Amino acid sequence: MSDKGYNVGYGRPPRETQFQKGQSGNPKGRPRKKGTVELDLDQVLDQHVRVKSLGGSKKMDTREAALRMQVAKALKGNIQAAKHVLKQFEKYDAITPPRSKIQTGVVIAPRASFIKPERDS
Repeated sequence: MSDKGYNVGYGRPPRETQFQKGQSGNPKGRPRKKGTVELDLDQVLDQHVRVKSLGGSKKMDTREAALRMQVAKALKGNIQAAKHVLKQFEKYDAITPPRSKIQTGVVIAPRASFIKPERDS
């Protein structure tokens, strides 16, 4: 059982069956993933889909359908959808935020004639 001071046993295989230095126990390695499908976002968004509405079905691109769905959710009270729709409208200049009636800046008050400057005595 002794081969030059080496005991063969549990967790200690014979030296001739051990992996050689520089050689992996899994030479082929882990198999690679099967090819991933890369999606072209513009291609997906430009596809036309048929959408049912009150007047029948209508064909539109995916972008328009998604935006219409967001608008419908916003009108039902979904705050996140409303924020998204408003951001999109602002991004593409579809709407402009209302201007404030209060103007900021320097206020110039007219000089009152009844106020007399104090004089040093």
